[in-house]
Amino acid sequence: MPGYYIHLAASNSKNRKNKKFIKGIIMPDLLKDYYRMYGFSETKKKYEEIKINGMPDFSFFEQRVQEKPKENTNEGLHYGTSADPNIHLFWNSLTNEQKNNPFFRGYLWHLLTDLYIDQMLGLEFGLNLELLHSDWDNLNTYIKTSYPLVKLPKEVIDLNIISYKNDNTFNYVNPNNIKKLIDFLNRFNILKENPDEIIEKIINEINKDKE
Repeated sequence: MPGYYIHLAASNSKNRKNKKFIKGIIMPDLLKDYYRMYGFSETKKKYEEIKINGMPDFSFFEQRVQEKPKENTNEGLHYGTSADPNIHLFWNSLTNEQKNNPFFRGYLWHLLTDLYIDQMLGLEFGLNLELLHSDWDNLNTYIKTSYPLVKLPKEVIDLNIISYKNDNTFNYVNPNNIKKLIDFLNRFNILKENPDEIIEKIINEINKDKE
C-alpha cells in the first residue's frame, strides 16, 4: 500500500499548504500506526495532542481505530482494506459541512490515493513481505529525490518508522510507473474541484485500465 511519502506527493502542491488537509491525508495511516504501536488509550491521547481546529473529536474514529480491516468489509480506518477502501461509504456518510472541511477532503484523498495506486499496480497477495518492504524503502528515497518540496509532517517523523534504501533494486514495483500514477493524481485539486466528480473520474480511470 502507498506510504506517507506517496500520499503527500500525490497531493496537489497548493493543497499541501493547508494544515487541515495534510492532517486528513495522514490520519488513516497515522491512527493505525498509533494503535499498532501504543494501544487505544495512548492513541486517543496522541490524537488530542495533534488535533487542530476543524478536526473532529476522537469519537469520530473511536470504533474504527479498534477494528481490524478485512476483505469484503467496510470496517477500519480505511473503510475496508487499504487496497480496496469503500470510497462512497466514507464520502456519503459525511454531512455537507464535513464535506467542505479540508480535513475530510484530505481523508478522502488518502482513500482515493490508496484505491488508485493499489488497483493500478495490481500487486498480488502472497508476495514476499521482506522484498515488498524493500521496494517501499527504495521508493521513499526515490520520491524524496523526485519531489523535493514534499516534506513529512512532524507527526510522521516522530513515528520513527520511515526507512530509506538507495540500492535501486525493485522487486515488484517500477518507480517510473509510480511516478506516472502520482503525476496523474496531481492533476486534481480536491479542495477546489467537485469531489464527487473526482471520485468518478478516478474510478473510471481504474476501470478503463482493467478493460
